[in-house]
Amino acid sequence: SYSLNREQKVKSFQFSTTGDHLMAVLENNQIQVINTRDLSTVNRFDFGVDIDKLVSCPDGQRALCIGAKSHFIFDIKTGKQSVTFGQHGNLSGDGGFNLTGDRYLSIPDDIDEMAVLYDADTGKIIKELPNGGSDGEKQAENEEQFNSDDVITDYFRPRAVFGPDNRLLVTLFKDLTIRVFNARDGELLGAVEQRAINFDISPD
Repeated sequence: SYSLNREQKVKSFQFSTTGDHLMAVLENNQIQVINTRDLSTVNRFDFGVDIDKLVSCPDGQRALCIGAKSHFIFDIKTGKQSVTFGQHGNLSGDGGFNLTGDRYLSIPDDIDEMAVLYDADTGKIIKELPNGGSDGEKQAENEEQFNSDDVITDYFRPRAVFGPDNRLLVTLFKDLTIRVFNARDGELLGAVEQRAINFDISPD
């Protein structure tokens, strides 16, 4: 066993995508990077900001630091910051990169807010993805079912997934409609008419 830091509690932790490193956000907002092979400390960074969590980049060498007021990508070995998301929206909810690491999708904690597609190379917003359709009557009907069904209300979480070939992005929000987007520019390509509470994408 190994203790990350005996003097500081751990707020959150994240493995690099290669599994070579474990990154821990400590109670004092420092980031401790551990080599998982010999459990040695690779580095410890203090960026001087409140940190909520980390998201590992697909290359295994960088991570997205998500804080209360600032969001940026940094090198997990050197701490060098490469991309700043700055004030371009709120990344405090769930989210993830596509396989090539040039797109990032932020999924809001508030189910009434929209997911946001970012250019991960610049930190700028590409598009806010709609969580409701143009058919207001149908949307209202679906949301009424959502609010009246305790099982759905208690267990439903907004969901969004990049396709394995990086072409598509699929979302599911409060109106219980699955929507398919172009993963590059966020263009809406279509929607599944049947109501759903979950989905998955086959690897092929």
